[in-house]
Amino acid sequence: MRYRNFARTGWEVSEIGYGMWGMGAWSGSEDAESLGSLQRAIDLGCNFFDTAWVYGNGHSEKLLGQVLRANSGKKLFVATKVPPKNQAWPAPANSTLDENYPPQHITEYVEKSLRNLGLESLDLIQLHTWNDSWLEDSRIAPAIEKLKATGKVCAVGMSLNRWQPWNGVKAVRAGLVDSDCFPHAGKKMWP
Repeated sequence: MRYRNFARTGWEVSEIGYGMWGMGAWSGSEDAESLGSLQRAIDLGCNFFDTAWVYGNGHSEKLLGQVLRANSGKKLFVATKVPPKNQAWPAPANSTLDENYPPQHITEYVEKSLRNLGLESLDLIQLHTWNDSWLEDSRIAPAIEKLKATGKVCAVGMSLNRWQPWNGVKAVRAGLVDSDCFPHAGKKMWP
C-alpha cells in the first residue's frame, strides 16, 4: 500500500480508501461479510475509511466501530458524513442553511456518529451536501470551529455531487473546510 499526505492535516493515509456506501442494509449486504471485508482491507494496509450516517441510519458506522475496536493498536482514519436535515441530495440550489445544516443539527449528528463508532473524536466530519450560498449565513463557520475546538472533530470537509463540482470552491477558498469529496465521481479531491 502506498500512502500520501491528506490535505492540511498532515495525516498519512492510504491511497486506497474504503468507501462504505454498500454496507448497512443498502444493497443486501451481510454484516459478517462486511466485517471480514473491512478487516481484510486493514490487513492489506488500508487506513482510511469513509462512511456516513445515512448508510443504514448509522449501521455502517457501527460496523466500522467494531473493526476499530478489534484493531485498537493501529492508526485508522475515520471520515463520516452528517446528512442534510431535509434529506435532499443534491442540495436544492435555493435551499437555506436552516433547511439543511442548522448548527444544532450538525452537532446532533456528530454526537450520533461518535456513539455509533465508539469514538471520542472523529478524524473527519463531512457535510453530505453543500451549497456555497450557505457561506453567507454567519452561523456556519462558528459551528464548524466549535466542533474542532471541543475536540469532537479534527478536520471538516464537504461531500459534493458530480453535477455541481464548482459548488465548493468558495468554501475551500474561504478556508472553511479541510477537504472536498466527490464521492459519486469516484474521486477524492483535496485542497
